[in-house]
Amino acid sequence: MKIRVAWLWQELPEEISVDVAHDTTVADALVALKKLSMTSLSNAMETRASIGVWGKSLNADEVIKTVLRENDRIELYRPLKADPKLARRQRVENKKQAKKSAR
Repeated sequence: MKIRVAWLWQELPEEISVDVAHDTTVADALVALKKLSMTSLSNAMETRASIGVWGKSLNADEVIKTVLRENDRIELYRPLKADPKLARRQRVENKKQAKKSAR
């Protein structure tokens, strides 16, 4: 059966289709993907923050147990560059500082 694997490497989205056996788990598919000699995929697998299927992030136990279906899409998520809450606080603080200096 065919599945897709998507990842983002150096700001460029990439996606490939792969044939896997029926009853293949996400973990099995990831092991098979390591055998492909694609530098960007290898780098994404090494630096990813998490793994998901169709936008649903999976924990380690789910990666082992989740059986893939035809046309499923495995997604490799990279780590966030900044904590979203902290980034928002900094933007608010910068706006406050800009208002003070404009007075």
